[in-house]
Amino acid sequence: MAYMLVTGRNAAEAVKRIAKSLSPPARVIVCAVDVASFLTPEIILASLKDTDKKGISLIIIPGTVKGDVSIVSEKTGILCFKGPRIVYDLPLIMEKYLAGKIQLSPVEPADDILGKKTSSEVRCELKKAYARPVRYTHKIGRKKPVYLPSGIGRIVAEINDAPLLSYDELAKKAAYFCASGASILDLGMLSGIDSSKKIAEIIGAARSAVDIPLSIDSLNSKEILAAVDAGIDLVLSIDSCNCHVLDSVNVPAVVTPRDALGKVPVRAEERVFLVESIIERTGRNNLIADMVLNPINSGYSESLKAYMLFRERNPGMPMMLGAGNVTELMDADSIGVNAILAGFASEQGIDLLFSVEASPKTRGSVKELSTAAQMFYLAKKRGTAPKDLGIDLLVLKDKNKRSEENIYPLGAPEVCARKSKGSALEDSSFRIYVDECVYVVYYKRGKPLLRITGRSAEEIYGEILTRGLTKDLFHAAYLGRELSKAENALRLGKDYVQDRDLF
Repeated sequence: MAYMLVTGRNAAEAVKRIAKSLSPPARVIVCAVDVASFLTPEIILASLKDTDKKGISLIIIPGTVKGDVSIVSEKTGILCFKGPRIVYDLPLIMEKYLAGKIQLSPVEPADDILGKKTSSEVRCELKKAYARPVRYTHKIGRKKPVYLPSGIGRIVAEINDAPLLSYDELAKKAAYFCASGASILDLGMLSGIDSSKKIAEIIGAARSAVDIPLSIDSLNSKEILAAVDAGIDLVLSIDSCNCHVLDSVNVPAVVTPRDALGKVPVRAEERVFLVESIIERTGRNNLIADMVLNPINSGYSESLKAYMLFRERNPGMPMMLGAGNVTELMDADSIGVNAILAGFASEQGIDLLFSVEASPKTRGSVKELSTAAQMFYLAKKRGTAPKDLGIDLLVLKDKNKRSEENIYPLGAPEVCARKSKGSALEDSSFRIYVDECVYVVYYKRGKPLLRITGRSAEEIYGEILTRGLTKDLFHAAYLGRELSKAENALRLGKDYVQDRDLF
């Protein structure tokens, strides 16, 4: 198939380079406009009028061109479709199109079509992954049970210090974790304090908010038994000190390598031996092994070794990995850390990933782990690296530099920006805050008159301008800048302070 790529002057060199790399190589038509997005069907037809189109069966124009370009097909007798908005996406688009994997359109940009198709395929694959497998060894819960092994990492999200929360707070956190992708909600108890009399009510509050399985995180036998009586679905954690409680427990339980003194052995081999001995002693077939992941510089590598050794010795045994032990005890953004831990879990066939969002720096960890588990599942299933899957954890950085326009030969005079002298002082002002959304308080002569809330800068400054709360252009520009910072802080979980840089 021979085809043409249509572009503007500024992107011409980039398009020509890419055209040579395509298979088969494409011809490039440069229209008499600087910016490709300014192209119209009329300009394109004028450029094609005196062009030799012999043998050409397809014309690809930039995805940034507005409107329906069907008229180009009608006038030339050659199929004309929109390509991607970014020229560097063209090789992937053409590969998919020539292989018959996507259909292009004269109306919709190719990257939108590819994105919708990819998203649909991903949703379908993940839906199957979360469904009941043909074969499984463990069933956790009743209403929305979790089956193990499932092939995809399932997230256990802990509500830490659950007995200290009001039931409204507990229900709110439960709903948040469920919406973040948790498959099991864990109720964390208080170390050294017996909360067994409150457990039935705690479980009731959680069940009123979510319908996913519940677990209890406690070493206290009385609390574990109270939770089982109240219908808990999973018990965390069984060790050498409390394994006798399994005589009265019929639900799945997680076994950890704590010895009779309550200590976790340092060496991997000792951890594996201890967990195996507890499992053998209890004679239960619905147990899950957790080698206990240590923080970095506190036995991290040896604990990873324990997971690998246990998996090698027990290939069919479900396992759990506590990612929170690393994310909470490291001053680094949690996204990449969670991705690496989920990747390790995927390679080792670890079924459950345990997380807690105990500090502001790890807020969002449950969603990050859930996304990472899905990403690694798709990569493992397809036998590829975890990239270009239609799902990712890229937040602050992009994979490619996507500047296709040459900014220098635009022909416009260049003016260096100077610091503004400021504007006339208005008698109105705005204070901006970020919590669960963005709040803007409007003051007139120092008196608060209105509070505007929203989740995007655009909707908030739109409301401000619609109401005529500011007339000064400099003030409006300032609000736009600050509200954009506030929106980014909300999305990233950063602390926002007005007039202070985010980074």
